[in-house]
Amino acid sequence: MLGRRSRPQTKLLVTLAVAPLIVLALLGTVKRDLFEVRYAAGVVPVAIVLIARAVTGVLRSPRAVAIAGTALVLIMRSAWPTSS
Repeated sequence: MLGRRSRPQTKLLVTLAVAPLIVLALLGTVKRDLFEVRYAAGVVPVAIVLIARAVTGVLRSPRAVAIAGTALVLIMRSAWPTSS
């Protein structure tokens, strides 16, 4: 959906991912303990879409995209907390 070129949709996603973190970091410098990871959790889905966009935008061959996508899924899966 986002294509290979820089488009307004991609710029909007970058803004949605970066702006809240910058605002929270600036507010955290004014009031200590204001910036917590849980407040930035909404950025994670947008970041995943941006990573997918970067992979499909940089790589041209379908095989390379499949390999990179599989590698990213495995990396994200290894970071996923396990329930014991």
